[in-house]
Amino acid sequence: MPTITTPGRQAYLDLYEIEPEESKISAIEESLHRMVYTDQSDKNDDWWWDDALHMAMPPFARIGVLRGDPRYWQKLYTLYDHTKRVEGGPGLYDADTGLWYRDKRFLPGVPGGILSPAGKPVVWSRGNGWVAGGHAKTLKALPPAEQHTGEYRDTLVRLVTAVTGIQRTDGFWNVNLADADHLPGPETSGTSFFLYGTSYAIRAGLVDRRTHLPVVARAWNGLVSTAVHPDGFLGYVQNVGDRPESSQPVTYDSTANFGVGAFLLAGTELARLAGP
Repeated sequence: MPTITTPGRQAYLDLYEIEPEESKISAIEESLHRMVYTDQSDKNDDWWWDDALHMAMPPFARIGVLRGDPRYWQKLYTLYDHTKRVEGGPGLYDADTGLWYRDKRFLPGVPGGILSPAGKPVVWSRGNGWVAGGHAKTLKALPPAEQHTGEYRDTLVRLVTAVTGIQRTDGFWNVNLADADHLPGPETSGTSFFLYGTSYAIRAGLVDRRTHLPVVARAWNGLVSTAVHPDGFLGYVQNVGDRPESSQPVTYDSTANFGVGAFLLAGTELARLAGP
């Protein structure tokens, strides 16, 4: 059985930290324990799309800390390494750019693979946003001396640095990071996750503060001035999908729960950055 740890279920780990009750995390722990300690321990291809890094990396890290069991961290890395370097042949991570492909259909050179109308690669904004969020949450949970923390840190820095160079002047990021003309327009969910990941990287001292503070300021100002309605409704959220064409058109009135969650996550991290 694949890991059953959607972003929503991570909230139960948060609730457990506030008021520990085993029933809050029993389903998550049962799923992860099965992957670490049963016949599923040799199956490492569950995370075949990059969104899964946000869904599952943080729970493995947090359960390992909670139970004092580094085997959860080793399984985390084994699954992660498959996604990064093996899935689809070369892995979903592009070491040349620091960005990630959503899944193997988007990898360069794949027969019949997915390209933009101009023939350029498709590097989905929200997919990379999920990756940024997953790395940030994992780094928050893991001990600094854990064996693979350095790689997670370096990978997040590469991603944050890469998206800094392609941010739009209005503060947003395009849905296709590799083709600015492919369905251009503001998009909230990817932008919110990049704001979250970059704010965390600044606060943790992973990237230069003076270089990246303008990035998060532009992103936040763009979101609140363009996507947030007077009544608090959040627009320009690309709805459920797996590529830039999904759930188009993205408009002032387009929203989704995960987009609101990403926006709140970003705002919380930015507030921590601005605080004492």
